[in-house]
Amino acid sequence: MTKILVIEDEWEIRQNIIEFLEAEEFTALEAENGLVGLQLATEQLPDLILCDVMMPEIDGFYVLDLLRKNAATASIPFIFLTAKASMSDLRTGMELGADDYLTKPFFPEELLKAIKTRLARHHAIQQNQETVPTPVDMHWNSVTQLPNRLSLRDRFTEFLIQQSYQHNRNDLLIPVFCIGIDRFSRINDTLGYEMGDRLLQSVSKQLKNALSSNTLIAHLNADEFAIIFPPIERQRDAGHLADTLKSQLSYPFTLNQQEIFLTVSIGIALYYRDGTAIEQLLQRAKKALSHAKKNGGDEIAFYSGALTLKSARHLSLETELRYAIERKQLQVFYQPQIQLQASPNGTLPNQSIIGAEALVRWPHPTQGQISPGEFIPLAEQTGLIEPLGDWVLWQACKQLRTWHKAGYTHLSMAINISARQFNRQPFSPKIQDILRVTQLPPNRLELELTEGTLVQNVPQAMEQMHRLKNLGVQLAIDDFGTGYSSLSYLQQFPFDILKIDRAFVRNLTTHPQNQTILRAIVTIAQGLNLTVVAEGVETTEELAFFQQQQENVTTHHTLETRIQGYLYSPAVPASEFTSLLQRYPLLIT
Repeated sequence: MTKILVIEDEWEIRQNIIEFLEAEEFTALEAENGLVGLQLATEQLPDLILCDVMMPEIDGFYVLDLLRKNAATASIPFIFLTAKASMSDLRTGMELGADDYLTKPFFPEELLKAIKTRLARHHAIQQNQETVPTPVDMHWNSVTQLPNRLSLRDRFTEFLIQQSYQHNRNDLLIPVFCIGIDRFSRINDTLGYEMGDRLLQSVSKQLKNALSSNTLIAHLNADEFAIIFPPIERQRDAGHLADTLKSQLSYPFTLNQQEIFLTVSIGIALYYRDGTAIEQLLQRAKKALSHAKKNGGDEIAFYSGALTLKSARHLSLETELRYAIERKQLQVFYQPQIQLQASPNGTLPNQSIIGAEALVRWPHPTQGQISPGEFIPLAEQTGLIEPLGDWVLWQACKQLRTWHKAGYTHLSMAINISARQFNRQPFSPKIQDILRVTQLPPNRLELELTEGTLVQNVPQAMEQMHRLKNLGVQLAIDDFGTGYSSLSYLQQFPFDILKIDRAFVRNLTTHPQNQTILRAIVTIAQGLNLTVVAEGVETTEELAFFQQQQENVTTHHTLETRIQGYLYSPAVPASEFTSLLQRYPLLIT
């Protein structure tokens, strides 16, 4: 495995980076100061080094200087992680031989991209036996032959002086674009880094041809470019420039007789309005770019103060979520699943609780309940979803065992499994250990998987599911109908349960097409002998619809239908769920 050495004196930052690297399957080494870092670097010869600048005893500059003077460590890729990012500091680091600078705070994806880029470049240099770049190359990107970030900083000052002189004013409105190629990593993964570099060269050539000579352009990192235009009158003029640029990059690029279509996203910050320092403007344009990419890409976004507040909240929540998981401040709530039964004379029968779905909740000590819609995506982005998911698995299974001991042996437990959990090895042995320790009957554990989890690696997913089936565990396809090729996956994978997404249940009484789709889904489930779970049932009319489907089961088939939703109960703590179990028959609230 790739070894990465982290030299950082602040324990919390160092641990966050170590956890992130290990989640990405790197071997992480850690040093709390420069002296320990030097010793580890010479003993372990890591593949890459991440180093803070400001540290006690010896700083990052001295560490880098000593490493570059040692033949054994001279060529190891070196990235500075620092909040100290003045022009003189950046130049000092680059002159000593730093490969890259990341300014704190940075996003995990930025760190990962920088690491992968430097490792790939180092590998290419080793393969081609290229020489170490001379100082003249420090201001230019070796792939695209465009000015790099360091050069842009120098040229921006001259650019401002020139524009201020020409327009005889200082409060200019100057567009700063950060352009990102959407899904560029997929091209590298599919076609290889050499083809990726050739594509970058083609894109840079197209940009140079499309831009006038009084426009600044730079290659910031692997798939991102910066463009600084002459002053404009209004913000919408920057939008027009971005639209034109997107259309000029929309033509197919031909590489090795293969056409590749690209889309780009553009983040825009405006000089003087959004800042005056180039680093600040680039950082804010990058935030706008990230916002554009989160909306699916092929978008244009302007920086606003709300993005900074959102980023600050994101970073703050990540730290607090780590502590919440470590200190077990999260809670597992349980939403009942009700089994429908045949009813005489078409009336709605009394229903009984057949199972529960485990749902994690975060009661923040100062902010109250944090929405799962906010912290679950955050956990997935940062890798925290794995320890969080494992904790929920254990808590839910131990709680189910408690209910079984109390006599409710018919209860099953449904638990959502993230893609990261499912695709990590060893997952099935982990489930086996949980079943052994809690002494649960395997068929009472239901693992819910989304279609997106399965499509990442279909052969591996198939193998993993068969191992789980051999344990006796029940498997459910979650959010059925909202993903990719749902019907084909029902044929391919050994599912036991089909969960109908609430999007189809919502408004089914007022949208006839929803009723048609639901009838078809129920018919398919019946034919494949799958249990149906309808999520988000909130009205008696919706309940009656599913009851009618239960009544329409043919004599040659059976159908088990379960209902889950606010009509019966929201997700509640274990103590309240126990009270619900004691209320038989369960009353509709």
